Amino acid sequence: MRLTEIALAITLVLLAVTGYLAYEGHKDRFNADDRDAPALQANGGSVEQRLAAIERQMANMRQDQVRQARDQPREIAADPDDLRLPPPPPLLGANNGSGPMPGPTAPSGLRPDSLADSADEPPPLTDLERRVLRAPSIARVTSYDLDHNILEISGGSTMGIKEGMEFSIRRDQYLLGTMRVNLVDDDAAAGEMYISSMPDGLVVEPGDEVIERIAANP
Repeated sequence: MRLTEIALAITLVLLAVTGYLAYEGHKDRFNADDRDAPALQANGGSVEQRLAAIERQMANMRQDQVRQARDQPREIAADPDDLRLPPPPPLLGANNGSGPMPGPTAPSGLRPDSLADSADEPPPLTDLERRVLRAPSIARVTSYDLDHNILEISGGSTMGIKEGMEFSIRRDQYLLGTMRVNLVDDDAAAGEMYISSMPDGLVVEPGDEVIERIAANP
């Protein structure tokens, strides 16, 4: 028990020194904590009460340190007027307010609206494309096997289609090639495409139209 009292006495001495220094800088805080003064007297209260009082004083000191750090003046932000961007450089061709700026000029002999119209107009049809468009539709392709080069069409003997006949295959104004009929049923027929007549990049698909044969190079 004597060792405990010696240790407590040393703690109280250190606390007294620390409290005195803190008291000089925070008199207002110590005035508010007068309720703990009786417990801090050397001969007053039990050991547990004095230890509790010490812990409260230490907690108050930590709160003061946190409050001081929070209340310190922060770095002043820059004036918003100083952050304004400089004015943009003048546009190329600007005439510094001497008059209206000239707009883009159209080529001689063309109006601006005619330039827009000419950009949207498709190229004129060729003689072959006009012939392809005028040809009546006889049937349509129902399937095409690219690996075996066999296609079926939706027209047969009831429409006058016979074995050995040749037809052209059309998509819009374009020729996809020439087919030869090898097998005929009442309402369907099958045949094969002449590979040499098929243009690069275009493949027969279901829905393409069957028309009378039109030579690509008459």
